[in-house]
Amino acid sequence: MNKKNLPHIITVVSIVVFMALGLASASTPFAPTTYQEYVQTVKNDIGNTVWGVYVRDTGTTNWGENIRDESGRGRSTPMNNGTQMDLFYDSTGNVDIRMVDTNSIVYIKFNVPVALKKVDSAGNVIDNSDIIIFTAQDKQPMLTIQNNIGYDIRITTPVERNINNETSTFCFPDLRQNQTITVTYDIGLAQYDEQVTITNEDVTLTLTRGPPVVTIENNTGNTVNFIYVRNPDANWPNQNLLTRRVIFKREGWVLEDQSTMLSTERRGSITNRESFKLWLGNTNLKPDRYDIRIDDVQGNSYVKSNVQITQDMTLTFTPSDKR
Repeated sequence: MNKKNLPHIITVVSIVVFMALGLASASTPFAPTTYQEYVQTVKNDIGNTVWGVYVRDTGTTNWGENIRDESGRGRSTPMNNGTQMDLFYDSTGNVDIRMVDTNSIVYIKFNVPVALKKVDSAGNVIDNSDIIIFTAQDKQPMLTIQNNIGYDIRITTPVERNINNETSTFCFPDLRQNQTITVTYDIGLAQYDEQVTITNEDVTLTLTRGPPVVTIENNTGNTVNFIYVRNPDANWPNQNLLTRRVIFKREGWVLEDQSTMLSTERRGSITNRESFKLWLGNTNLKPDRYDIRIDDVQGNSYVKSNVQITQDMTLTFTPSDKR
């Protein structure tokens, strides 16, 4: 919303000309000072206390600052149920008005007209008609995102939020009804998209798709000290997945280089007839087809190409995979 259209306080005083009536020596009290301003009055009738009020020009996307944080008359929030407040503007035009209650539930009125009205010197609207009343019917559909993947995740779209495994979060995309939005989330270095349609009712999106674990069986006859993964026919990345991992911290997924692990952890090599569990969340590749390559200590490469991996599985490398 343009700053010029933000609700504000105007102190424009109309000049009122007073005519003396009667004798020249007699005086007449001044009439109350009035002026005109673009105003819309809103009332909270949702059944709960409102802690935030936001306004934007109709057709725009930015709600701007919470009006309760601005100074001036008619700006005090929270608004108890049954109370009202006046919203003042620089110029006329239609706006969207958004209320958020103490349970973080969102209520929106779209395309609300703003009228030019008379205001007295105390800041009270004189011809205060057409009050916009917010009720429970103005509640926006709530999108609940449930994480049933088995790992902590970070949502990046339509909100930025961490969700622990087996927990949920909710958000209001601020979209009109009957629209499809994309929920994007990160698990390790991998990224997934899911689509959900927002209707006029609350929606729950349960996430179950995440990077699988591939068990690498080394039956090549030699010790393997490198593992690489790429999407089919892409370049091999300059990284060794035997010495890299990502872990989830408060700030999200963090990459760690484990090239200096303790020898007792056996990370950094896979001897013949041993195996290694590779979580594909360690790669930032697009699911779900991969080329997987292992290199032995003699410099030989073994490759399995265009493997579709959608769930945990085992890949056994033998001399026949040598390239």
